[in-house]
Amino acid sequence: MLEIALIKQLSGASGDFDLEINLKLKTPQIIGILGKSGAGKSTLLRMLAGLERPDSGRIYFNKEVWLDTDKKICLPPQKRSVGFVFQDYGLFPHLNVYQNITFANKRDLEKIHAIIDSMELKGLLKRRINTLSGGQAQRIALARAILRVLDSPQGILCLDEPLNALDSNMRTKLREEIKYLSVHFNLTTLMITHDPIEAYKMADTLVCIQEQSKRHVCQIKIPTRCDDGLLAKVLNSNSNTLTLMLESQVLSLPIKTSLAHGSSVLLKWSTPFKLDVLESLS
Repeated sequence: MLEIALIKQLSGASGDFDLEINLKLKTPQIIGILGKSGAGKSTLLRMLAGLERPDSGRIYFNKEVWLDTDKKICLPPQKRSVGFVFQDYGLFPHLNVYQNITFANKRDLEKIHAIIDSMELKGLLKRRINTLSGGQAQRIALARAILRVLDSPQGILCLDEPLNALDSNMRTKLREEIKYLSVHFNLTTLMITHDPIEAYKMADTLVCIQEQSKRHVCQIKIPTRCDDGLLAKVLNSNSNTLTLMLESQVLSLPIKTSLAHGSSVLLKWSTPFKLDVLESLS
């Protein structure tokens, strides 16, 4: 069980607000974190990893106390079983690719090479960081984060938009790879994404950060099962036609709706036809 009960005051575009987190999440599983920019998603992960201090609260992971401000307990990041992929990757420019990947775990060569192969990094190992593309750097950061926690019976993987710099083919491949590795190594994976479709495809549980005046609070949702439908994004809607992006295809349906561009929907091919709105941006 991962128990997070934290309060931290933050500053946003509309002024100061309190980020209030009260979550009890079973482990291991994949948890998708959704919310608007500036809602506190990255701060949640950074507090979990010990990179930021909350104003008050506690974090328990599988009965181990990582943080309890009342008891003045705060484990440093190196004592928490957390691998982290930052938005800016956080790679060390003075080390080559192989040295970056193995920085926190140099011992288990079998696992190191398995991760390198799965991320398709074998041809990059001697390269300097400043010679890499954004997608390559992102894969290296993900490989390093996974290796960081493989020594633990159960670890936490914190992914701050881990797939946003990848092309569609690599994005699909690594999405499945993250799911496989999370299950195979009993990892609890918390992944920030701005793509609800990605979250619904990957996550067992969703944590949505909702804005409530001067408070931002977390709401837990169980993703709608997508086995009997297709996930799509709204491109346009008018009085008679709904235009959707379905994978790489554009689909127009004779449906009357007022959904805004970017909303996420689930198409169910039943009789009668059913359209479930997963996230409305209206």
